[in-house]
Amino acid sequence: MKAHGILLAGGGGTRLWPLSRGENPKQFMPLGEGPSLLADAFRRALSRVHPSRMVAVTSQGLGWKVRSHLLETPGGELCPVIEEPCRRNTLPAVLAGVLALRDKGARDGDVVFVLPCDHVVGDQLILADAMDQAAEIALAGYLVTFGVEPGHPETGYGYIKTGEPLRGLSGHAVERFEEKPPFERAKAFLEEGGYLWNSGMFCFSLGTFMEQLELVAPSLWGLAGAGLAGLLNAYKDVEPLSFDKGLLEGSHRVAVVPLKTPWSDVGSWDSVYQVTPKDQEGNASRGSARFEGCRGCLAVSSRRRLVLMGLEDVMVVDGEDAVLVIRRGLSQRVGQVAEEEKGERARP
Repeated sequence: MKAHGILLAGGGGTRLWPLSRGENPKQFMPLGEGPSLLADAFRRALSRVHPSRMVAVTSQGLGWKVRSHLLETPGGELCPVIEEPCRRNTLPAVLAGVLALRDKGARDGDVVFVLPCDHVVGDQLILADAMDQAAEIALAGYLVTFGVEPGHPETGYGYIKTGEPLRGLSGHAVERFEEKPPFERAKAFLEEGGYLWNSGMFCFSLGTFMEQLELVAPSLWGLAGAGLAGLLNAYKDVEPLSFDKGLLEGSHRVAVVPLKTPWSDVGSWDSVYQVTPKDQEGNASRGSARFEGCRGCLAVSSRRRLVLMGLEDVMVVDGEDAVLVIRRGLSQRVGQVAEEEKGERARP
C-alpha cells in the first residue's frame, strides 16, 4: 500500500482580517512567529506521505504563492500545484487532486489523505496515529473522516453522530451528519455524547473514492474519464459540491476516526483563542506579547511586540496596515467588517 496526499490550499476567507485578505487568505498566514498554516500542513503530511506523492490544489492565481510556501520545507519542490479555473467547493477540488495523483502513478489500492491547509492541530503524533487508523479503515472499503472530540458547544462546525464500532477496526460507522447547529442544539449534542466535530480531513482508497463517486455523484464522475485536463476544461460548468454533502452524506460506506487532540479550522479569532496555549489568567498570544493585569485576552502579531494592560476578554490582532481590537465572542462579525473596509478602500 502506498499513501498519497491532497493538500487543499484554496479559499479566500476574510474572517481572520486583518491578517487574512482575499489576495492573502488564511492558509498563507503565520499565526505568530512560526511557519504559515500551509507550510505547517505540508509538514504534518510528511509524517505519512512522501512529498513526491502529494499534490496541492488551490484557487486561480494563487499557484505561485502556494509553491513559495511549499519551498519553505525540504521536499516541497516535489509537490505539484493545480490551479482551479474557478471555485467549485471541495469535492471537485478533491477529484482534481485524485486525477493528478493518478497521472503520477497512484493506483486503486492506494490510500489518499485529504488535508486542508488552514487548520491548527495540537499534537502531531496523535494525528499521525489517527492517520494510520484511517488508512486501515480505508483499505477495508470506507470513506473515512476525522472527527474531533468537542470541547464546547461550537456553532461554527458541522457535527458527526457516531454509529456502531467497526468490527476489527479502530473507528465507527457514521450514523449521520449534522450541519452547523444553533447553540442550544450544539449544547444538547455535548450532553448526549457520541457527537464529534467534522474536521474536514478525509482518507480513502483511490478505488473506493471513484466507486462511491459514480454511485453518489455520477455527473461529476463522468468528467473523470477525460482526465485532469478534461475536468479543468469543464470546471466552470461543474456543480459546486462540498465533499461532505456531495459525497459522504449520500454514501453508505462512511466511517469516522476520533482525533483526540486540540484542533481548529481557525475560522474566527475566537477559534484561534480556543486552541492557543494560555497563561494562568487565560491570556493567549501568538508572537511577541506582554499582559499586565489582563484576563482572557488574545494577542496576535508576526511583526511588532504587543503590550496589553488592564483588559478582559479582548483580542488584539496586529496586521500590516490595520489593527483589530475586538471583544471575545464577536469575531463572527469580522468578515462583514473586512468586506466594508474593502469597499471603503476602493472608493476614490
